[in-house]
Amino acid sequence: MPRAPQRRYVTPVYFVGARVTCQVRGVVEIVGLSDGPYPWPVGRLDWKLELIVYKGLAKAVRDESPEFVAARWGVSVETVVEWKAHLNNPPVVEPPKPSKRRRRIGRPPNTHQWTPEEDAIIRTTMMGEAAKLLGVTAATISKRRRQLGVGLHDLLRRG
Repeated sequence: MPRAPQRRYVTPVYFVGARVTCQVRGVVEIVGLSDGPYPWPVGRLDWKLELIVYKGLAKAVRDESPEFVAARWGVSVETVVEWKAHLNNPPVVEPPKPSKRRRRIGRPPNTHQWTPEEDAIIRTTMMGEAAKLLGVTAATISKRRRQLGVGLHDLLRRG
């Protein structure tokens, strides 16, 4: 016999078509209301309909006996045991790796002090050749050219 609940469970406010996060299945679409003793929103994921484990139902699964939850929400004890196992041991999700752009933002600013000789090479030599001569990337050369106000047209006029 299921024991008396420790708290009162109320059907949450819901909207058909809304997307909510089920603590067992992830994001689901609300498609209706169950007809169990405690009416509860039903969610659809991959065309499979199940109660949405969130709010009061998630609390009940954690706090109450599987028999009590099964009887009140109209599901099997096995289903409640599966929900409880999932809530107690959520899947480990590795955080996404930061993008290259995000990693670049965290780098310290370039503190290279350009010499007049290096600036002369940058002004008079094609980008790839200047990068090889100075041991830096072509992007660094391009950035320095912008700072110096030197464009490709200046190199072509000199050639």
